[in-house]
Amino acid sequence: MTAPWHVEFLKAIDVGEPIYRRCGACDAVGWPPRRSCPECGEPEMVDAPLSTRASVVSHTEITATIPKFSGETPYTVLIAEFEEGVRLTGQLRGEETIDRGDDVELGVERRDEDDWIVTFTPA
Repeated sequence: MTAPWHVEFLKAIDVGEPIYRRCGACDAVGWPPRRSCPECGEPEMVDAPLSTRASVVSHTEITATIPKFSGETPYTVLIAEFEEGVRLTGQLRGEETIDRGDDVELGVERRDEDDWIVTFTPA
């Protein structure tokens, strides 16, 4: 089951308004969401808009997976970093290949009521 904060995060991406949490005192990124700042310990974490374009940090092709996704292999999973400092993992859509440093656009796919995945498409 997906955590409630994660479902809300994915829904915000789906409507084109992605957000992340940052410290209201020192601006440090609090991702995944936390009750207090990971840098200064302040409890003042606030929502901030997250850009939709990111840069590929790492990627790999998945050829063997759990039974739930067995009919979808092979597919590419990547880690992308946003200018705000947030890093997300998601599945590549569109082109077959991607390289480190390439720009990607953030998206989501809804599989059922509570099952969503983060996706990226080449920018």
